[in-house]
Amino acid sequence: MNFEEYMKDKSVFVLNNNKNLEYYESFKILIDKEKEFSMIKYNYHKNLLILNIAVMECDNNGKYYYDYEIERDCDIIDDFKFIANDLDVTFKFICGLNEFSIDEIKSFLLVSAMYNQLKLRITFNEISQTNKEISIYYSKYLCKTDIKKELMKNRIITPSIIYNQGVCIRCKI
Repeated sequence: MNFEEYMKDKSVFVLNNNKNLEYYESFKILIDKEKEFSMIKYNYHKNLLILNIAVMECDNNGKYYYDYEIERDCDIIDDFKFIANDLDVTFKFICGLNEFSIDEIKSFLLVSAMYNQLKLRITFNEISQTNKEISIYYSKYLCKTDIKKELMKNRIITPSIIYNQGVCIRCKI
């Protein structure tokens, strides 16, 4: 099933929230709106403060990186934005054994990838002695139960990932 085609007729209630919602708060809103909408969408923001090199790992090229695990408290995530003021860093997504540039993944179906963890890898091209703050922004979706079931049981194809039986692999289209 093509994910973009599947989503065309789904109605989304967009919350204009200024603070991060807890899962139970967003779930209550979904229950209140379930007769009118297929899912709800709300914004998420996280500031990462990486204090020193001790929390990082070193890759084969001698560059230090930090893997941030995306929380699994929603069904779909999209609209990624990363801000690393005055830092020479690169970002990429890691899912299972697959690596994706941040431009390759427009949305990620957590509900369809039960056996894979999505990580954001932040690679530091230059290490400084000061604290490093990186802001991560994305949108979270909670889906009604019937949509969750559809996304879990069917083979889903997005432009960069194929989801099948709880696992995601790189698309080779």
